Amino acid sequence: MADSKRQQIVDALIVRLKEIQKGDTYATDLGNSVHLWNFKPLDLESGELLPAVCVKDSSSTIEPGRLMTPKGKQKHSLKIECLIINSKEPGKEADATGRELLKDFYASLGKDQTFGGLADWVTDISDEFQVEQDGKTVSNILVKFSIQYETAAFAD
Repeated sequence: MADSKRQQIVDALIVRLKEIQKGDTYATDLGNSVHLWNFKPLDLESGELLPAVCVKDSSSTIEPGRLMTPKGKQKHSLKIECLIINSKEPGKEADATGRELLKDFYASLGKDQTFGGLADWVTDISDEFQVEQDGKTVSNILVKFSIQYETAAFAD
């Protein structure tokens, strides 16, 4: 049995985020540590997993008023939460490093909003930025967005 469209979209997002590597396109190596539903405590002391992004597909709803398209399909709104975590880099403030990570994240997300034709678009994008100091400076950025897609009626 084939994966659900939701699973295919999440898989495509993970692959996309893993492409974030320093080079011509990106300034960070965020793609080295991408985790799906792995919100276990990261080892902030060693920094071996940082920067990291933890992804979860928290919920999905059928768009209000759009239960069925004229073609008998349903429009879904898949809610995604991505937590970007990083420790302070030598010579940079944690907030500046966080902004670089966020810039790369958004560049990756905007690369192809349809994820190879699986989705219609990405919408409702927001982020919350925090810098914590608990013996070590760490930036946490929670990015929330929705991926709009359609399926056959009562399919995911």
